[in-house]
Amino acid sequence: MRAIILHLVLFTIMIFPQSTMKIWSGGTVIQTIPLSNEVKITFGSGVYTGIVAYYPFNGNALDESGNGNNGTVTGATLTTDRFGFTDKAYSFNGSTNEIVISVGQLLKSTTTGDHSYSIWVKLNSLPTSSKSVLDCGGPTDQRGCRFDATGKPQFKWVSSTTAQYSTSPEVITTGQWHHLVGVFEGNVGKIYVDNVLKATSAVLAGTLPTFSQMKIGNISSGGTGGWWFNGSIDDIRIYNRAITPAEVQSLFSEGGWTGK
Repeated sequence: MRAIILHLVLFTIMIFPQSTMKIWSGGTVIQTIPLSNEVKITFGSGVYTGIVAYYPFNGNALDESGNGNNGTVTGATLTTDRFGFTDKAYSFNGSTNEIVISVGQLLKSTTTGDHSYSIWVKLNSLPTSSKSVLDCGGPTDQRGCRFDATGKPQFKWVSSTTAQYSTSPEVITTGQWHHLVGVFEGNVGKIYVDNVLKATSAVLAGTLPTFSQMKIGNISSGGTGGWWFNGSIDDIRIYNRAITPAEVQSLFSEGGWTGK
């Protein structure tokens, strides 16, 4: 007999010759483990309260929050995620690839009040002009996650007469996965990069007047300014609340990730 430990709960099962355990996610087997020894597995981060959209990209662009904000993929191709699992992230070519999201009413609730974003990205090269990772908005106004013209990650919070941002003071390393988190609480915006708070900025109160569309890998109004993202994106979560520093850490270390 062997034991499997799940979230510190001990389960004892009978083990027969050549027994295996399969881990499923989104209807797909993501790992098969021979049960010849004790196996310890951590499932998820537990940061689900207030989640309004969730894209783990388990072979598709479906919203696994259950809120129906599903994506339509144009050109982007499935690729390997940060753990080495194939077809668990999307790659964007920087010129024609995007995922267009069908925006539900609950997701639209992030136009006012506290909200947060958690996104994993890997750049193919440093941008020399602004590039969009995730963009929420309408024909003229946007907010979300992007890179500025010097390659620094940032979150845009309120678009009205003046754009307002929380921008990291540093670029990120290309060819490696990085965790970007944006938290808007009260009238303060924050950006975390790989579990480190990089910037805090005061943001004037405002409302996104139109939230009719959302895109991943491009600006929501169509990318007329060359906003196409060049790299890979994975595990997008959007919350209608401000997540805590402890939750940022939990999201960063999900699955045993250490940043290496």
